[in-house]
Amino acid sequence: PVVASSLGPHLGDLLRILKRCICWQEPNVSTLEAPDFAPPFELKSVCLTFFYFLYGMFPSRFVRYLRDESASDPDFRSKINPLVRGLRLNPLVVSTEEEELKTDRWINKEPHMIVTECIAD
Repeated sequence: PVVASSLGPHLGDLLRILKRCICWQEPNVSTLEAPDFAPPFELKSVCLTFFYFLYGMFPSRFVRYLRDESASDPDFRSKINPLVRGLRLNPLVVSTEEEELKTDRWINKEPHMIVTECIAD
């Protein structure tokens, strides 16, 4: 709960990290170009987990970020669409930013309860 409560101020940075992770391309060392390259399985797995946890904890701001970024970046849109199609609707998606970022939202929850909220179908 302490970590979950302290993530709110860093959400913008976390979302930018997620975007970089999802759009990962390994550079071609010989030509220093970035060809289309799927991330290693481990990185892809971590990205998916990160994706689901950010959505589970901050659905309203998460969806707004995805909408804004995908409007200006077609590459990101093509990579994020399959992930978004697999999401269940989180009831907090209609919450306000203030409600979503309240630190006391997590105080009475055990860590396993937070994890369950983030990954439950």
